[in-house]
Amino acid sequence: MELPEVEVVRRDLEKEVVGRRIRGVDVRPQRNAMRIIRRHARRKEFADQLAGRKITKVDRKWKWCAGTWRRKW
Repeated sequence: MELPEVEVVRRDLEKEVVGRRIRGVDVRPQRNAMRIIRRHARRKEFADQLAGRKITKVDRKWKWCAGTWRRKW
């Protein structure tokens, strides 16, 4: 994807997900999965920490989209 396309995806995601809660997370058992979520010992630990959080912002850093969420409380 080129940068303008990433910005369009970011805007569309922002309209759809900001203010909503994360119901569940699926971390697929691929070789690179644990490299991406290095701070967590297991995929389930990572998924449990995200489930139930509220998405507050969708941002873009270069060609990557990133989400910001609030803690469960």
